[in-house]
Amino acid sequence: MKKRVVSLLLTCVLCLCLMPVAAQAAEWYEVKPFYPEYFGSSEPTTGTKEMTVDGQTVTVSVFPVGTQFSSFNGLYIGETESYVDGTPSYTPFDPAEGLPAQGVHRIKLYSMYYGYEGDVWVTAEDSGTTAESPETDEPAAPSFTDVAADAYYTEPVAWAVEQGITSGTTSTTFSPNNACTRAQIITFLWRAAGSPEPETPCAFTDVKADAYYAQAVTWAAENGMVSGSTFSPDAPCTRLMAVEFMWKQAGSPSAAAADFADISSDAVNWAVEAGVTGGTTATTFSPDTTCTRAQIVTFLYRAFAQ
Repeated sequence: MKKRVVSLLLTCVLCLCLMPVAAQAAEWYEVKPFYPEYFGSSEPTTGTKEMTVDGQTVTVSVFPVGTQFSSFNGLYIGETESYVDGTPSYTPFDPAEGLPAQGVHRIKLYSMYYGYEGDVWVTAEDSGTTAESPETDEPAAPSFTDVAADAYYTEPVAWAVEQGITSGTTSTTFSPNNACTRAQIITFLWRAAGSPEPETPCAFTDVKADAYYAQAVTWAAENGMVSGSTFSPDAPCTRLMAVEFMWKQAGSPSAAAADFADISSDAVNWAVEAGVTGGTTATTFSPDTTCTRAQIVTFLYRAFAQ
């Protein structure tokens, strides 16, 4: 009898001890997916925004630049991933060091009871990635220190950023003279077309399924803009490649022959007639010259915005 009473008392004590733990665990479970108010941050959120990051739609919580994050109330910070201009960034994001001014960042959360629980997406409130498009008739002037007010590409850059086609390489720079890759121009064209969902799997052996440009390349293949078994995403985009991609997207229209000594191309003919680009001289087009970011957004602006 005495042993039975002792066992009953121990059982009651154990139940009383476990009730708060069970209640807390249930609370964590019910609030999934976890948002930043459920773990430690040095600053409060200023809002949330639905965004498409690397092909998936996520709810991104917006914080002041420099906000620090830490494990809190039984939730633990795990791996982090960063995306800048839709591209995975290899610059480590340390939640304890403060939120960078540019990019969207994924923080994986774990609990001591259930293991991996979910992701929290965060970004800085003044990041170009999260800025709302201004409701104006003309594109707003970009606040990039390397884009002069009188540069030929100033309006195209403003338009491209406003339309979500591309953004700066940092929160204050656009890097207009950086070379543009084949993956980047196809992604820019895909975004300019509204980021349509491809209907078939990617068939290129050098395009990983989780690459930021995978959907864009697959869409381009479906629309006859690219073909073959490899895409060479990191190869530089030349002037001829750029106008060929755009010409095919436009439906491969015919145009009067342009008089260039170094190229004979239906795509070049169309680009000249449509005002997308001209020659580098009166008699040359320079088809093999690599395009810069400034040149590509200017081509796109002339083709789609005017």
